[in-house]
Amino acid sequence: MYKKCKWLTAVVIICIALSPLAAYGSNPSARTITVFRVEGDNALISRGDARSTAPRENQRISEGHILSTGADTTVHLQMDRDSLLQMDAHSQVAVSSSGNRLALSLQSGNALVNAGRQQSGQTLETRVGNVGLTVRGTMFTLVTGGEEDLFIVMLSGAGEVNGTPLPAGARLSVLDDNYTSHTFDIEFELDLETLDLFTLASILEHKDYLIEAGTFTADELSALPEIIEKRTYEVSLAIETAEAEEGLAAEEETEQIIIHVPGPDTTTPPGGELGIGDNNTNNSGNNNNNNNSGGNGSDGSGSISNGGSDGNDGSGDGSDSGDSNSGGGQPPTPPSPPDNIRDFIGYVGEEFEIGEIVRHNGNLYEVLQSFTFNGDPNWYPGIAPSLWKLLG
Repeated sequence: MYKKCKWLTAVVIICIALSPLAAYGSNPSARTITVFRVEGDNALISRGDARSTAPRENQRISEGHILSTGADTTVHLQMDRDSLLQMDAHSQVAVSSSGNRLALSLQSGNALVNAGRQQSGQTLETRVGNVGLTVRGTMFTLVTGGEEDLFIVMLSGAGEVNGTPLPAGARLSVLDDNYTSHTFDIEFELDLETLDLFTLASILEHKDYLIEAGTFTADELSALPEIIEKRTYEVSLAIETAEAEEGLAAEEETEQIIIHVPGPDTTTPPGGELGIGDNNTNNSGNNNNNNNSGGNGSDGSGSISNGGSDGNDGSGDGSDSGDSNSGGGQPPTPPSPPDNIRDFIGYVGEEFEIGEIVRHNGNLYEVLQSFTFNGDPNWYPGIAPSLWKLLG
């Protein structure tokens, strides 16, 4: 009897130990996520208040981690043993947990989910404004930042978005209404000419598999390299045009600043005389005018002391060192730029503090409010006036 009970106890322990594996095998969400490959140098991984570091291959990802990519950088994440998620440049993914599974949430940018030939596919959570979306499929791309808020292109396998079926070879546009609700617009036949560059590159990379899966024919994809080349040129031209317009606007603003630089004050202040070209001009009396000289200091009788030293002695005299407006009334020399200038890199998660000076496209900008860059091109210097002030 004792041996029989001991045998039953062993069976129960084995069943309990194997039960998580059963859930793992049937659920498309990932139990483990690791960094499979990093291409480029502008990627960061952070968790809570810990300092951001560069992700490394085979690094284990857990709940609370946030991965960000900057310019010319992509990160491939391995989900379990047979699925990959490819993060495009200027993208951000957050990791959360649900029971004993990990969930990936695309917060900005673009991503490709490739579950290989699994029948069940993979699930990825994303967010448009305050609306959460759950996308399930074998291979699909998510592209944010277009005219609509989000494009989802199902490349292989029967998928769904929030329960709405999305077959292979279809694209769904999520139209957001004031970040509170959404509507779906589904195109059941893909037009390569209208697809975004990230999805086109993903199709080219997996061309043979997608032809075998029946999503495209070889004839349909024969013109794909030419389409990608054309689209790349259009994107580059749009960037160059935007940068040229930004530079022109900066030149116009600089010209206006130069035109409006005030000249020397040639009026005689009440109770005093104005000396031009004299380095020892003495403005005696009760002088309430602020002349264009070095520094300003207030005395005890309401007069202004103009020059290198501050008049705080209460004598009522203002001394002028004459270093700014002496000898012909030339406009003051603009101050030299500060030494603590850093370049704008543009990776997601880059932090900016109010008052910082940042260089972008040859221009200097002052940060008007502290913020963390989320990858949105509309937050770039010269484009978002609420975040940046052009200094020249």
